[in-house]
Amino acid sequence: EKEKEQQQLQQEQERKQKQVQLHEQELKREQEKEREQKLKKEQEKEHEAEQAAEKQEEEQEEAQDEEEVQEEEEGEEAQAEADGQEDDKEEEEDEDEDEDEKEEDEEEDKEAAEEAA
Repeated sequence: EKEKEQQQLQQEQERKQKQVQLHEQELKREQEKEREQKLKKEQEKEHEAEQAAEKQEEEQEEAQDEEEVQEEEEGEEAQAEADGQEDDKEEEEDEDEDEDEKEEDEEEDKEAAEEAA
């Protein structure tokens, strides 16, 4: 009888111990799950931050490229304008020279006519 009680007590203790072990294992699993989820969220945040940084860098590069293209175009326009002014100036000088030569020729013709007379 006493042995039976002792056996029952022992079985009851073992059963309680197993329940405690199972409960602890369950807690550990839940903690591990939470830790993994937390880690995953942090990795996603990092990934998003990296993507945002890359996107910002790309946008800055595009803006810089556009600026360089614009500066280049403005430079070309300014050069074309300067070339045009240079051409106009040369054309004007050529016209002045032609005018001077014409006047000299007329002067010579006049002198020759006077001498002949």
